[in-house]
Amino acid sequence: MKDFLKIFLVLCAVVTAFFFGRNYGEETKVESSEFKNLKSDNFNNKNAQEEITHLKEKFQKLLDSSDLKKSDEILGKIMTIFLADLSLQLTADQQKDLEIGQRACVMKPATTVKTETKVETSIVEEKKLVSKPEIKISARFKMGELEMSEARDVEDIRRALNKLEVRKIESLLDGAPESTFQQSKKFFGIYRGSILDVTGHTYGSIVFEIYNSPAEKLPIKGSIKLYRNGEVVSESNFTTDQLGSSPETSSSTILNVGPKHFLQVYKLESMQKIAGIYYEQLPQKTTKTIGTFILSRTDFPE
Repeated sequence: MKDFLKIFLVLCAVVTAFFFGRNYGEETKVESSEFKNLKSDNFNNKNAQEEITHLKEKFQKLLDSSDLKKSDEILGKIMTIFLADLSLQLTADQQKDLEIGQRACVMKPATTVKTETKVETSIVEEKKLVSKPEIKISARFKMGELEMSEARDVEDIRRALNKLEVRKIESLLDGAPESTFQQSKKFFGIYRGSILDVTGHTYGSIVFEIYNSPAEKLPIKGSIKLYRNGEVVSESNFTTDQLGSSPETSSSTILNVGPKHFLQVYKLESMQKIAGIYYEQLPQKTTKTIGTFILSRTDFPE
């Protein structure tokens, strides 16, 4: 009996040793650090994939529902997603850069509009410049006006008039302000003289009668009459506060003596004469020179 007990106890000890000693010095696969790390990585990867999918869905909804022109709003929403959902931490410098970027997005559309407005304005101004008659005061014209101001006799005046003819009266009229009373009063008086056509023959005669009329509402009263063969063929009567236009680029005065006729006149103070050129404006806005004239004062100034 004792031997049987001994044998039984020995067998129990062997079985016990087998069960408890077969993995002595080893960790189970479930409890090993390598397995735990692998399991953690798999878990993190799974979470990352889910996070990416979630973000894609948010960005897609953002792009589908937003006006792409409002880049500042999109930037703000995107940065909100990154900062909130990804738990990003920005330094003070990074935050400053972000604010600068957002301001740039806000300013960019305004800058574009301003540039376009400027371009449109430039185009409009360019069109205006193109539509205006080309104004060219040649050196010959300037020399003619200088000679006119220094003329001492009729021959000097005629030489100056030959240099003062313009192809388009618009070149003097365009933008020319109305004459002031001071500029107009130099023509007060009665002046008479002949018109010579472009061939040097007598075309007719012209008479200026212009007075100061202080008792009237308007201070200038008078007439300009054109005679041919002893008869009046054109007459311009007026009561006004100014006489014609005075171009800023010229010392002349431009008088309109009918719907299609103009006089480019100069007053020679030292000689008590008026000299000028008689034009007709043609349908295509070109100007035809009818002739030149030199008028002498015939009344007796006080």
